[in-house]
Amino acid sequence: DDLPGAEDTLVIYTSDHGENKGDHGMWWKLCMYEHAVRVPLIVRWPRRWPGGQRRRGACTLVDLSRTLLHAAGLPAPEDWNGASLLPWLDDPDHPWLDRAVSEAYGDNISGFSMIRRGPFKYVYFTRPAPGAPPFRQLFDLERDPDERTNLADRPEFAATLARLHADLAAETGRDPEQIEQLARAALVARAEESPA
Repeated sequence: DDLPGAEDTLVIYTSDHGENKGDHGMWWKLCMYEHAVRVPLIVRWPRRWPGGQRRRGACTLVDLSRTLLHAAGLPAPEDWNGASLLPWLDDPDHPWLDRAVSEAYGDNISGFSMIRRGPFKYVYFTRPAPGAPPFRQLFDLERDPDERTNLADRPEFAATLARLHADLAAETGRDPEQIEQLARAALVARAEESPA
């Protein structure tokens, strides 16, 4: 705080992913369990916020791009995703955004994506092969913070599952199966362009 301009400096501390350390019998990061997708977000701007706030709701790192531009008084391009976090950071009583999305589509895996809203986390694993079914997970993080009980096949959660799947497709711009097909087509095209 003794540095010139420190009061007017916005500092954001975060990370791009967490790590499994044997949690759920897994290592590395390639999953949507909280250990791998939940990251710290610490924001400090002394002149604007006195500090002391603590929010437990979800947000997405994509939101930080809009937040930084908003803080600088600049408009974000219309095709950018995310939301500025300034309204939530400026007003401790403002209800939190409480939405997070994450996706993984890659060379050696079938794609999977996640949306978290309120207490629920929904994870959709795309079909690993034609004719194979997708796999879904639904967790109530308030009642099951360790994500041990998959609620996806329980009839009483069918409406929640359908709503979250629709929300996920709306947030990502396409159904996860469509994104998977685009990712696979891109991999094939890249392989065909590579020298043998």
